[in-house]
Amino acid sequence: MVRIILTGAQGTGKTSVMNALPDQLKSLGIREVIRNMTAQDSTIHINGNGDEWSQNRFFFEYLYLFAKYPEYISDRGLVDVCAYTKWMVKTGRCSQETYDKQMYILKDWCAKHSDVIHVYFPIYFPVVDDGYRDTNEENRKAVDQCIREVIAELSQAGNFNLYTIENAPVLTRVEKIENLIKILEIH
Repeated sequence: MVRIILTGAQGTGKTSVMNALPDQLKSLGIREVIRNMTAQDSTIHINGNGDEWSQNRFFFEYLYLFAKYPEYISDRGLVDVCAYTKWMVKTGRCSQETYDKQMYILKDWCAKHSDVIHVYFPIYFPVVDDGYRDTNEENRKAVDQCIREVIAELSQAGNFNLYTIENAPVLTRVEKIENLIKILEIH
């Protein structure tokens, strides 16, 4: 069973990897959730306009989607949302209580879904201005740091499967994910 969540700051190649996957894996894709949600609901905001309401909506949407589909590859997940919430706490746009609740639920979710593999992409590619994502490099580095902090906290709690793909082009990342899936199928 394939249950993989790609994680990383904006512009780290998650969607590019999803687009380059073979068709059988693309069919498992949970993609562009946040982009779709913000396009459909004007009360949901990201980047500099992000808020607590939006972060909670994203968090619970991912919980729903991961419960709905038995197999998936997602280009973002709960770790990302929790890390962005943490970043927003640091910038004064979310409360510590919201982050603490998300982290509590995320730790429980990871314990119950120990078969889920999180694939972390550190910053490698330059961020592309697509008119949607935040292109501020300082913000991106701060979000990446928050992702690392969330990963560290989850790793200390146990039951967290993390695979990091360092500084590799898209097709190499796809190959590594395919090899990871083959290894998982053997076990």
